[in-house]
Amino acid sequence: MTSHGIRSQLSNGMTAVGIFLFFAAAMASLAAATFLWRGTALDHIWALNPRAYRELVPFGKAPGILFLLLGLVLVVAGVGCFTRRIWG
Repeated sequence: MTSHGIRSQLSNGMTAVGIFLFFAAAMASLAAATFLWRGTALDHIWALNPRAYRELVPFGKAPGILFLLLGLVLVVAGVGCFTRRIWG
């Protein structure tokens, strides 16, 4: 423990949360890519959830931009988690 009472190493739970945040960032970025660059091999991923794709397609590239922003926020949160920041 440091002088501030914070453990110097991450617990297993916090490590799992950090890994989940980076995984979620990768998935959000993948979803963003499918909306920003249509007609690629990545479009087949939406076979897992075709209803969501049908509902988001009418909005054009906007869902792609929002998924990209979500991925960025998740990366920042993951970094904050692994560096033991309170905002992470």
